[in-house]
Amino acid sequence: MAEAFDPRKRLLVRATLVAGMVLAALGLWAIVAKRCAGTPPETSKPALPADTGRHVRVRGPEGNVLPGAAAFLLQRASDGPQDVTWHESVGVLVLPESGKDYPVRVIAPGYRVQDLSAIRGGQTITLVPGLLAKVSLRGVPSDGLPEHVRFLLRVKPAGVDVKGLQPQEIVELMDNRGGPGSGPEHIPRGDFGYPISREQARAGIVLPAPGRYHVHWGLIDTKARTWVRAQGQEGRELTIRDDPAAQPFFLDVTLEQLQQALDELETGVSAARKQAK
Repeated sequence: MAEAFDPRKRLLVRATLVAGMVLAALGLWAIVAKRCAGTPPETSKPALPADTGRHVRVRGPEGNVLPGAAAFLLQRASDGPQDVTWHESVGVLVLPESGKDYPVRVIAPGYRVQDLSAIRGGQTITLVPGLLAKVSLRGVPSDGLPEHVRFLLRVKPAGVDVKGLQPQEIVELMDNRGGPGSGPEHIPRGDFGYPISREQARAGIVLPAPGRYHVHWGLIDTKARTWVRAQGQEGRELTIRDDPAAQPFFLDVTLEQLQQALDELETGVSAARKQAK
């Protein structure tokens, strides 16, 4: 079945992840957050409290502030809200004034989800790059596809155990090692999954946690922004280990599946054009 995309519908990681209860080693927790950049982004350097003993800095491996990162308190559901603020532009979480230790979760696209049981102000949390899966398509003909038709892979969590994170939020934390211009643009994620080109999948999909992910291929008409997955093409399940080394996988493409996908894509594009008139 063909699907048309609206670039305005691209989802973002929610500013607060309060939806579920978190069963951690520390007991039953709810994820609570208040982000100072939750509405418009900060356009100038934020006014941080002078007491740097309340600051928790979030950085990448090179000591850099990570775009799209967020830090949250993991607090007991019975404790009620805590006065915490996340300053995204400088990568700083400001803790309450009590000075005690707090459990914290830190996320960023392309990095591992990191839960820390006891963080005190004045510390720096350095995130670790995500787990790398390299997926290659086998049996793809060297030519024959229309110029504006490309392979598109879709990756979705199938058994990833990150307490309190929904599958759509896990998808938003995925990234890839493909260079600029190597993949599709303006395609929504969330419920759809993580859309990735053949080149990007081969270069490596960066995943935020170990577990099971499902991947399958389809075709996209880049002009009509319409995607189709060939009927009967089940894809495969990837079991991602907690291992920093790249993990290779293969996905077979048969000529019968490819021709079926091309036929379905042509039908879907024609139907979309008629509907648009």
